[in-house]
Amino acid sequence: MTGRSTDGRHRRREVNRDKVIESLLGLFADGEINPTMAMVAERAGISQRSIFRYFDDTEDLIRQACQFRFTQMAPLATLPTPFPDALSDRIKVLGEVRSRTYEAAGPVGRIARVHAMANPVAREILTVARTQLRAQVAALFSPELARCASQPQCLSAIDVLWSFETWELLRIDQELSVDDAVAVLALATGRLLSA
Repeated sequence: MTGRSTDGRHRRREVNRDKVIESLLGLFADGEINPTMAMVAERAGISQRSIFRYFDDTEDLIRQACQFRFTQMAPLATLPTPFPDALSDRIKVLGEVRSRTYEAAGPVGRIARVHAMANPVAREILTVARTQLRAQVAALFSPELARCASQPQCLSAIDVLWSFETWELLRIDQELSVDDAVAVLALATGRLLSA
């Protein structure tokens, strides 16, 4: 009897913890940069005091929410293998994967970057994600990069071109459609790697 009771409490704890994370992510998606714990608790349908049964503090909640979102998005960011032979086809694949990933990240990706400045663990998660995205670019365009006289600079330029920050500049500031943003990045990448 005690085992079932403990299992039930454990399950309820996990459900409530997930509700809190989803509530915070939902508030981020709604554009709330710094939602209060009262807002998170109300959206999750639990008491504000209960939040801190599941998380050490606000920064721990933000860190776990960022980790949860990045884990959810990892399959979206995976490049299909084997890579196509033609450079234009590889650029097209990168455009499809990055646009899908960045569009899904949306406001949560923006807010994660804001919180990463103050939260070292969130910053580390972001650093790992950026490192993985750079490694994708290096692997995808390795034949062209091997021929590039200034390989590190060329890789850095392409990495910056296909970054979330550049995507935001094109989509939000310049108000380009997804297809137009991909076209801009594909054009620049093709020229860099064909030079």
